[in-house]
Amino acid sequence: MLRHYLIWTSRTLAADPWTTLLNLIALSLGLVSFALAAATALYLTSNDADLPNAERIYAVSEQIINADGTDWGSPVPNTSGPTARYMQADYPELEALLIETGRAPYTLTAAARL
Repeated sequence: MLRHYLIWTSRTLAADPWTTLLNLIALSLGLVSFALAAATALYLTSNDADLPNAERIYAVSEQIINADGTDWGSPVPNTSGPTARYMQADYPELEALLIETGRAPYTLTAAARL
C-alpha cells in the first residue's frame, strides 16, 4: 500500500511540480499556525501557574458595550474602582483585591486588604 502511495506521489510531482510545492507550503503554514495558536492558548491558560497559591488567583476584567453594540473599552484589560467595591460586597471571603488602573505604566493598585 505504501508503494502505491509513493508511486502516486512521484507521478503527481512529476506532472505538476508547482501545484505540489504550493500544496506543501500551504500545509506547512497551516501546521505552523496551529502550533503557534496552541502554544499561545497554553501560555494564556497557565502563565501564572508558578506563582504561590496560583489556584487561588483569579483575573477579572470588564468590557463595556454601548447601546449600539460597539465596544467602548480599551485594548488593555482593566477593571475600575466600582468593580472592586462590588466584588468586596459580593465576596467577603476574598483576602485581597488588586486593581489594574489602565494608566501607563500599568500598575496594580491595592483596592483592599481584608
